[in-house]
Amino acid sequence: MPPPVSSQPSTTVPVSIPIFTKSTISHHTSATPISSVNELKYLHEKINQLLLESKASTSEAYSKTTVESILERVTKEHSTNVSSLSKVVSDSTDVCKPTTEKVDKISANTMEFMEDYKTTYNSNTVAANKAIQNVGLLFQTEKSNFVELHKALKSDHEAFQSSITEKITKLQADLVTESKIMDALSIKEEKYKVLETKLQYTHKQVDDLIAEKAVTCSCISDVTELLSDIIETHDLMTSITLKKHLADKLRPMFAMLHHLEGVSQPMFFFSKQGGEGSSKDQTNVPPAPVKLPVIKQEPNKKENIFNEEPIVDDSEDEEPDEADLKRWKAHEAEINDHARIVKEA
Repeated sequence: MPPPVSSQPSTTVPVSIPIFTKSTISHHTSATPISSVNELKYLHEKINQLLLESKASTSEAYSKTTVESILERVTKEHSTNVSSLSKVVSDSTDVCKPTTEKVDKISANTMEFMEDYKTTYNSNTVAANKAIQNVGLLFQTEKSNFVELHKALKSDHEAFQSSITEKITKLQADLVTESKIMDALSIKEEKYKVLETKLQYTHKQVDDLIAEKAVTCSCISDVTELLSDIIETHDLMTSITLKKHLADKLRPMFAMLHHLEGVSQPMFFFSKQGGEGSSKDQTNVPPAPVKLPVIKQEPNKKENIFNEEPIVDDSEDEEPDEADLKRWKAHEAEINDHARIVKEA
């Protein structure tokens, strides 16, 4: 006989919350077997089914018996699951213990390594900072040395450049002075050539005058002898007077001839006396003083060839012009003709 069905409001038996869900088992390790999860799902489904059946049933006794049996069964299965889970947890703990020890050891080693690394890093940092400071000081010292060297080289370069400029200026001044000296020397050379030409021409004129002087002296001696012979035949007193007068007239001429170059002998007048025991008298005619043209000579100024001022020649000699040359040539030709006539005579 089926149990009596009793009506029960839907609110008298609340639906229980599932004991095990996915969220409760999500914290287990991967060592949890998949079968336990499936069993829990099966139990939940069963409990939910029984609860639904208890709601639909009208018998209170059946419902109570069913619920008790279900709870007993659930409790038993729950105990079994708990024991299995405890075993799994203990196994997982046993498995994780050496791993934990290894992890702790690795962590300790890592901490020790980190401490050693930190110590080494700090020491290396201090050494590196000290080395950087030393390098910075060294660079500053080298920089100051380079700055001083640059200043010294700059001053030496400026001094060398100034000395080179001064020497170049001095060389330019010396070149200008040398060019002035060369110009002055060339002018002097030209003037010396002109003077040499004039000197040669003067020597030639002197030679011509010497020849002319000899011819003139010979002619005067001949004229004097002829006049003496003519006068001596007439009157002695008249001849003496004429001789004195002639000597006075000819004395300036003989004086001028005496001052010519190459004339060193005195001039004599020879007189012949007639009659027996006549002797040849020599009358010495002393040369009369002749006033020669005075040539004003200025003292030569010493020229400093090393002076920077241009050399100025004080001589104002000019080259002979063409008229003077023609006149001198004509005079020379006349003297040559006169000498030729004397030689022929």
